[in-house]
Amino acid sequence: MFHLVILSLVFGPLLVMGRIIHDIEIIPSGNQNFRPGSPDGKNDCDLLCPTTEDFHCGTDSVTYKNPCELLNANCKNFDIKLAYRGPCDSTKPIPPTSCPKTWSCLGWYQPVCGTNDKTYDNNCYLVIANCRDTSIGYKSAGPCKKNDTTPCKTYCNHLPSQPICGSDLRVHRNQCELKNAKCDNPNLIQAKCPAPVVVECAGVCPMDYQPMCGSDGKSYINKCHMDLTTCKTPSITLAYEGPCKTPVIDGCTACTGNEHEDFVCGSDAVSYRSACAFNYALCKQKCPATLKLEHTGHCTCDESCHFASYDPICGSDGVTYETACEFRVASCKTPEIKVQGTGQCS
Repeated sequence: MFHLVILSLVFGPLLVMGRIIHDIEIIPSGNQNFRPGSPDGKNDCDLLCPTTEDFHCGTDSVTYKNPCELLNANCKNFDIKLAYRGPCDSTKPIPPTSCPKTWSCLGWYQPVCGTNDKTYDNNCYLVIANCRDTSIGYKSAGPCKKNDTTPCKTYCNHLPSQPICGSDLRVHRNQCELKNAKCDNPNLIQAKCPAPVVVECAGVCPMDYQPMCGSDGKSYINKCHMDLTTCKTPSITLAYEGPCKTPVIDGCTACTGNEHEDFVCGSDAVSYRSACAFNYALCKQKCPATLKLEHTGHCTCDESCHFASYDPICGSDGVTYETACEFRVASCKTPEIKVQGTGQCS
């Protein structure tokens, strides 16, 4: 398919793809370094011209059969312009060229970008601009790209801690953070670190959920939170991507440590940090299970047992406690006392 954008700069009526382009005074003058471009890389200067004879003399002293032929020559070499209408005559001097007063461009949209960073609807309009200002040339096919508005600073919290010092006498957590600091201080450069190096751990992380499992068995919301923990406690590292899997120990489901802290008090006078921790302890007991859930919250040593029902428990101290409540009070005051069994001590 021929690119006919520039083809509309013609002299006299010319039928182009079924449209008549009317008179225009001359082919534009231009900069020899300027060449109109084509988005698909094809040559815009290869117009299939009609056979109509309408001779025009070019500034190269060549007689062109019609304005279309002259336009092709002009497109390939901007030094070639219209000298005058009619065949070349050696007795006529070649007049200086100038930009035409009237123009006619086809209206389709096939944008090109000029060297002035202005987008033109098609090559024809860019040729006009070039004629009026020869410093304007072809830069690229398509609309001009907008100025880069990418923020100078980038997200660094997900990167590992690799301390690096700057000329601002600060220790930056890694090269990324040093580069961010350079946005505020363009003269900042890398410098020798003083001893010892103290690294400030990042304190703010995004809340997007991309869980990571740490070597401490805890699930972290995302890698940033994982790295923040590693920065503060280097012994805790990434175990694997994804939430921590619930461990099963001796047939009992253990807790990951991520459960909401909501203490409950067991009949063994132990305050469990969550229902999960209580259930794990219950599972670990040998049958028959003697552990019962007494109430929510921490176990207290001043618990009132006046209304507790008779339910004897034998303590490891050899004492029979008439109720679980009495056992909890005793165990709270003396943690060494454990449940020996249900019922009276024998």
